[in-house]
Amino acid sequence: MFFTILYSIYFLIIFLGFSTFLIIIYPFFILFKKKRQWELFLQRVASLWGRCVIRGTFSKVSVEGIEKIPSGNVLFVANHQSYFDIPLIMGYVGRGGGFVAKVELKKVPILSFWMKRLHCVFIDRKKLKEANKYIEEAIQNLKSGYSMVIFPEGTRSRGKEMRNFKPGSFKLAFKTNVPIVPLSINGTYNLFEKKGRIASGKIKILVHDPVYPNNFSEDEKIAFVKKIEEIVRDGVEKDVSS
Repeated sequence: MFFTILYSIYFLIIFLGFSTFLIIIYPFFILFKKKRQWELFLQRVASLWGRCVIRGTFSKVSVEGIEKIPSGNVLFVANHQSYFDIPLIMGYVGRGGGFVAKVELKKVPILSFWMKRLHCVFIDRKKLKEANKYIEEAIQNLKSGYSMVIFPEGTRSRGKEMRNFKPGSFKLAFKTNVPIVPLSINGTYNLFEKKGRIASGKIKILVHDPVYPNNFSEDEKIAFVKKIEEIVRDGVEKDVSS
């Protein structure tokens, strides 16, 4: 518990520190109308922040297959074990782009401001009838050249076992035809979810070969979703058994 308290203080310090720095720098980019440069700069800062968040737990991270990510924007599809998955992808994949996140995060001061500028999309799970609106926003991000990250399980598994992928989020792939890069994440649940407190652990990210949606016909959409799920699941299970 003592380590959890220390980590909470550490997390607050780096969060406020990074936010203060960005607030000071932000007006200069806006003043000189350097929107694209600002976005690239923010991505680098977000990546550094993600690494700091993970390193503060004294966990060991290994990444395999990073060279498989194609140039240009992509749609990352990953399993979801922990709250730490987002900073992990931001810090160690480096091109995470915007996340599809729950709308509650939109109410968090400062955090929501930076998430919007990273092109995150906020989904209200209580208003699933409006899901098409959120999906369309994410589609526009991809069409505008930004990468996105989705967790098709819909929520954290909090352990080794993956939940089944929900096909709805794959509309992003079918309507944009950007390459899909499957990610298998294992070990992040040990950092908090396993014991309900902060702990160290071994984390592995396995980057798989990209899959191209335009290689699948309209009738093969369900098979396409299952293929991506199997790729991610196999990566997690092989890592657990090794």
